[in-house]
Amino acid sequence: MPANDTLLDDILAIVAEQFPDARDSLGSESDLYELGLDSTSAIELMVALESRFGIAFPDALIDESTFASPGALRKAIASVLA
Repeated sequence: MPANDTLLDDILAIVAEQFPDARDSLGSESDLYELGLDSTSAIELMVALESRFGIAFPDALIDESTFASPGALRKAIASVLA
């Protein structure tokens, strides 16, 4: 991913809102499940991302692998925005 990746930066900012204790260590490959992502927080994260980017996650993208890391979310969101 490019060094200047606004999409990833926006995703990281939203993830940091949910996991403020991890704010300083968050990166593209951070394991969101290790940070405490569960079904409830995954829904909250999905809603925040959908609101921010004006998208709706298609059912095919609503699975554990999509929400595994900010990088995985970036790939999924980019595919919806394309």
